[in-house]
Amino acid sequence: MHGGTLLCADYQMRLNDFYGNGKQKWELIYKATRDGFGGEDFHRSSDSEGPTMTIIQTVSGGYLFGGYAETSWTSD
Repeated sequence: MHGGTLLCADYQMRLNDFYGNGKQKWELIYKATRDGFGGEDFHRSSDSEGPTMTIIQTVSGGYLFGGYAETSWTSD
């Protein structure tokens, strides 16, 4: 499995099962600490990518949450 640093392989497999594609490959396309924290930074890395799963970790408490986007991101 490929992926970022927030999710271990077990969590990635669980999300793949939830999504309905157990063989889904993960690729980190944006990481704020690497690519920048602004909206433009996000869109520079994420536009035209899709479908995507976005995983966010809070600074306070280290909670993980996220969402799924079926369509590609755009800057419109």
